[in-house]
Amino acid sequence: MYEASALLIVGPGIDGLSPDLNDLRAAAQLMQSYAELARTKPVLQNVVNALNMDVSPEKLSKAIDTRADETTQILTINVQWNDAAEAAMVANMVAEVLVDMSPSATGSEESQLKSKLAAQIDSLETEVARLDITIQQLTDQLDRAVQAVERSVITDRLTQERNNLAEARRMLSTLFDSFKGSYTNQVKIVEVASSGEALDSGLYLTVIMGGMAGLVVALAIVLGIEFFKDTIDTGEELALATRIPFLGSLDRFKATGAPDRTGPVVIGNPESKAAESYRMVGSKLLLSRYKLQREGLIAAKDEQSVRTMLISGAYASDNTSEIAANLAVVLAQTGYSVILVDAHLHNPTLHHEFGIPEQRGLADALIERTKVLIGTPIARATMPTLVPVKWAPKLSIVPGGIVPANPFELLVSNHMTELIDELKQQADIVLITASPLISFAESLILASHVDGVVLVARSGKTQRSMVKEVVDSLRSLNVHMIGSILDHNRASADSSSAVSKLTGGLPVKSGGSVDAQNAVPALRSQS
Repeated sequence: MYEASALLIVGPGIDGLSPDLNDLRAAAQLMQSYAELARTKPVLQNVVNALNMDVSPEKLSKAIDTRADETTQILTINVQWNDAAEAAMVANMVAEVLVDMSPSATGSEESQLKSKLAAQIDSLETEVARLDITIQQLTDQLDRAVQAVERSVITDRLTQERNNLAEARRMLSTLFDSFKGSYTNQVKIVEVASSGEALDSGLYLTVIMGGMAGLVVALAIVLGIEFFKDTIDTGEELALATRIPFLGSLDRFKATGAPDRTGPVVIGNPESKAAESYRMVGSKLLLSRYKLQREGLIAAKDEQSVRTMLISGAYASDNTSEIAANLAVVLAQTGYSVILVDAHLHNPTLHHEFGIPEQRGLADALIERTKVLIGTPIARATMPTLVPVKWAPKLSIVPGGIVPANPFELLVSNHMTELIDELKQQADIVLITASPLISFAESLILASHVDGVVLVARSGKTQRSMVKEVVDSLRSLNVHMIGSILDHNRASADSSSAVSKLTGGLPVKSGGSVDAQNAVPALRSQS
């Protein structure tokens, strides 16, 4: 007797565009259906007719065995026959008949639709690449330009090209979603059967021993990598360590004469690569909100279902306040009303990023609420101060306030949950920055009270083991992980210098708002 095997993949497969859990479940069910169909009389009759075999479908069925691996989505067609060549032909023909029965068969409506979508996607990808090059060229020209008129012309072109790029990416995202939806029910042959091999116990032993040897070698390599290197340096390493979507990397910002400058670089140096990387991450963050709604992970009550997000890292040096400040400005620039909350009550520094003097903030409001008797309505006086930012009209800041003696009790209380709900009624997006997740338990609990968490890691410093521990802790609390960000900047400089750096040495006006007409040009002069 000889045995031959043909392999098929059912469902999204390795070329699927980020298949979700529903796609994989549907593929597993479809694979079981195709496995059963492979031994049905109509399928086997087509095989007999195609190969002109002198055998009944019933007898052929006894020679065929199917194995569906739901983990890999691989469907194996095994045929045992008394002729090596015929065993291979039968296995391949059964596989071809199953493919012809699926919507992915050549000439089907789905196949034609895929071809059209693929052509449109290729065209848009070419356009996006062209726009990326154009924007880079214009950015370089702007850096070299001296005359004000020339800089103004280049800036206008940069704005137009960025708008074109954003529209192209939006259309590309829509086409990707359509293309992905057509891949759930597909069947492809990934390996045709060769001439059947004689059934020999020695062969099985050789295969098993070879597989075990390969497993040992692979395990040794993996353990070696884990032993000698534990820090995260690239986005791919971060995505692999966290198993959550990777939102992007933040380029290092270099300011002439001010290497330790802190503050929103998207305002101080909007044409820089660092600012562009923040805009890219902000765009992906907005797209992820709608993706969560489509996938049913967040209740789709309206188009802004994902409205409260927490940004934090594993370490105190992960620049989360600076990152949250820049992302808040980017989100506000897109037209959304944003409230940025400093919940890092152990060391509140967000006010330094915007040049806001120390004043009443989140901690003060929470302390006041603890003094209100149960059943008594919460007065407006117990709401935290919303500090407007003049050069970002859609953005308001809730500073941390005083450093309390009991930040854990304040942040895990019902008052904090109620306050988040109240802030959500006043803005489209509430962005919260918190203490390091690995060091402070209140940050983990606070993460369970928002719609999702964005995890920050610092290139060359954050350890994979620490990131895994953070993600595991969050998942144990059923926290939804929106995505991760890799920061290539050094740790933030001392926050005491942030006010003078942000405002160019000018005093902050009363009321806590940053004077955009003076502060922003001062920042531009450093770039």
